[in-house]
Amino acid sequence: MKINAKIVVCYNSPVSVYSLYSGKEYDSAAVVQDLSENSFAHEIDVIISSLKNYFTEVELLPIDRNINSTFLKLTKIAPDIIFNFVESVEGIASFESYNAGVYELMDIPYTGNKPQTLANCLNKAFTKHILKAFNIKTPSYII
Repeated sequence: MKINAKIVVCYNSPVSVYSLYSGKEYDSAAVVQDLSENSFAHEIDVIISSLKNYFTEVELLPIDRNINSTFLKLTKIAPDIIFNFVESVEGIASFESYNAGVYELMDIPYTGNKPQTLANCLNKAFTKHILKAFNIKTPSYII
């Protein structure tokens, strides 16, 4: 018996959509743009397939910079929970935390860390200062 719930799986919109992604020029002639993207696409398929075994509605939502579109889609779907796999937006890792912030503002439960935690972890020096403040041993570093 399936649980009557709306699940949305949010993930980075594919890199092949953008002309520049993490400093890599887009090469339309290349058969494989990004091996990690191909592997992740397969993993998303497995996740969706698994979730569909347990929940009545499962949707996939690729995330890009069009926050208005994301907001409207999430408002229309009105999910019970978001499985958040967003690690960057159009290749910009620092935007990872912003999507979690949108979910918070919309009062939609989601998997993963809070926006502040995601943002802190993108600044390694700051994260190390936090760890040291709590007497957690961490290797030395140089900026």
